[in-house]
Amino acid sequence: APLQTTITALHNRNWHESWRDQFHPQLFGERLWVCPTWEDVPDAAALIVRIDPGMAFGTGNHATTALCLEWLSMSDAVKGARVLDYGCGSGILSIAAAKLGAVDVTAIDIDDSALEVCRENVSLNGLTNISIGDPATIDGNRYDLIVANILLEPLVQLADHFRQHLLPGGQIVLSG
Repeated sequence: APLQTTITALHNRNWHESWRDQFHPQLFGERLWVCPTWEDVPDAAALIVRIDPGMAFGTGNHATTALCLEWLSMSDAVKGARVLDYGCGSGILSIAAAKLGAVDVTAIDIDDSALEVCRENVSLNGLTNISIGDPATIDGNRYDLIVANILLEPLVQLADHFRQHLLPGGQIVLSG
């Protein structure tokens, strides 16, 4: 049978901004809220991560990000830790770690536009204990906690690299 094609005209709208309709405040654990900048905060007494992801990955809507946020919100390993967020995207995991008590967070990514979005979100949240850069900036550094929410293939390829940057007794949270 021949393939049939249908063409439908759509109303002109700002498609770049239309995804915002799907991004609403979300609760992770008992007290960590991820809230877009254009929505009201549901619980002013909670820990609130304000995010405008722009063109970078990381709203908390994706299952891999949600799993990382849930783990961070329930883990005692975050408080007082030095944290590495490998592949930071919007900075959502870095900001969450800082809000949950990490003393020092390093957010790295290979995408310059993601780094810019991360910088904007860190500033938006008023945090000063997050440093942002490319992977070369972590040379020689070691961390109590490494979180990486990137694709599976790079996670596998980076296994030895992660091990080199993890302090003895540290923890790694991987999702992708």
